[in-house]
Amino acid sequence: METDLPLSDPLITSRDIEDFIAHWRAIPKEGLIPGLRAFLDFPPFKLQSEVVIYDVVSLSDIRIRLFGTGLSMVVGRELTGTDMFQQFRPEARAEAGRIVWAAVHKPCGYIRRLEMSRGAVKTSALSVGLPLRHELSGRMAVAAFLSRMDRTVVYTTALESSFLTGVKLMQWVDIGAGAPEA
Repeated sequence: METDLPLSDPLITSRDIEDFIAHWRAIPKEGLIPGLRAFLDFPPFKLQSEVVIYDVVSLSDIRIRLFGTGLSMVVGRELTGTDMFQQFRPEARAEAGRIVWAAVHKPCGYIRRLEMSRGAVKTSALSVGLPLRHELSGRMAVAAFLSRMDRTVVYTTALESSFLTGVKLMQWVDIGAGAPEA
């Protein structure tokens, strides 16, 4: 059964977020969620270099399976194969994990705002994440896209160089199974 994803509120999202949701929706699925192989074999998203895939093993074990080259340029290093939590400042880790964990257990998607810094540059961007399922193991994953269109950059004199300094859930994306409680 094909479930139409509601497009999110245009006041808080950008067109490329909506395009990623439409791209994900077009991928063949068994039930509500496409397989990881189906996602990888499908023609790539037009901004594929801005995509990250998280393997969700447990609430405390979320690994970065794929980190797009465009994101690597923003961060200044390659993060494929690393622990997602290590990319967030300690005070943001619990919320980052809660959002990704809820997305694979409801299942649903999310739109979140990420606060990032690298040297004297602070950046804020919207990200959308949608669930995937490993075809062989049944283990869950999330394909996420960081919007180019909704980035703001501020220069600061701070020397702190943490990559992800904050995360805020903006809204859940219902894929047919409802949305988590706030």
